[in-house]
Parts: sequence; structure tokens; C-alpha cells
Amino acid sequence: MPYEQAKMRAETLRRHTKDYLALTDQMVLALSDLFESIAEDPTAWANDVRKFLPESLSQEPMAVDS
Repeated sequence: MPYEQAKMRAETLRRHTKDYLALTDQMVLALSDLFESIAEDPTAWANDVRKFLPESLSQEPMAVDS
């Protein structure tokens, strides 16, 4: 796969990851009363989602020198 194609795919995947994490935060917030009713910390659940991301998706994109 050419470098530019791989770079575009990585950028697209990072963008989708950000969208996924935002959706996860919204879902956990919407269900926070439910989490609390079973003695669970909703913030911990939201943070756990990030814990299991591959390192390449959990970091900001690296700058590439031209």
C-alpha cells in the first residue's frame, strides 16, 4: 500500500475513533443513573473504553517532516 493511502487510512481511523469515544461518553452520561444504581462509577466505565484502545489510536497523530 502506498504511503499516502496508508496515511489517509490512519487519519480516517483516528477520526472515527474520536467519534466513537464521543459517542461512548454520551452513552455513559445518559446511563449514569443506572451505573450509580448498581454501585458502579460511570466515569470509570468511560475511561476503561480508552484503556483498551491500541496505542496508535490513543495518541495524537505524529507530525511528518516534508
